[in-house]
Amino acid sequence: MTKGYARTSINDIMSAAGVSKGAFYHHFDSKEAMVEGLMDRYSNQIRCAYDAVIETEGLDAMARYMMYLEILRDRQKIAEPKSMMLVITSLLNEEDVAFQDRLMEAVVAAVVPVFSEVLRLGIEEGTFQIDDPQTAAPLIVRIANQHRYVLRSAFAARTPEEQKAAVQRINDSLNMQGLAIDRLLGIPDRSTQLRNDDYAKDFVGNLRQATSSQ
Repeated sequence: MTKGYARTSINDIMSAAGVSKGAFYHHFDSKEAMVEGLMDRYSNQIRCAYDAVIETEGLDAMARYMMYLEILRDRQKIAEPKSMMLVITSLLNEEDVAFQDRLMEAVVAAVVPVFSEVLRLGIEEGTFQIDDPQTAAPLIVRIANQHRYVLRSAFAARTPEEQKAAVQRINDSLNMQGLAIDRLLGIPDRSTQLRNDDYAKDFVGNLRQATSSQ
């Protein structure tokens, strides 16, 4: 969280975890192998979080889609500012673009099976105006995460005016992403709310709090 993926060494990891070299290599033969394990665990956590979308009985496809979005919003709530901002700073670090892409692909792989099934049900019911849920699902998941590029701009915001502008840019991006998904699915505009109303304001405010305390 403090150094990013590229600059973190195995010695850093052993020191933080309080384990010996022998203990580390008993479980993993490289930093890469450890990260693969973390990715697998993260993917499993995501899959478990979305199980209810399919398992809940008596819901039509639109209700399942709304449940999916509600879980997405809940998972993206800004937690304790300093620790969360360390995580986000690492995930937005330009030195770690390859790692970020791998993480995004892990998210896509975890979410797509559930989301594809929601889309398939929606096609059968005539709710979603698409032909191929297997192609649409990963595309929509990626669209839903495009604002991460806009989040980077918030780190350069220093004055209240710049911070206000950063909040607006994040909100504009989220609104456009939601609108693009609505039109891809053929559902009414403004149906897709990807984050809670105060997400951008909380993000910029917590970022300011975390950086000012460093």
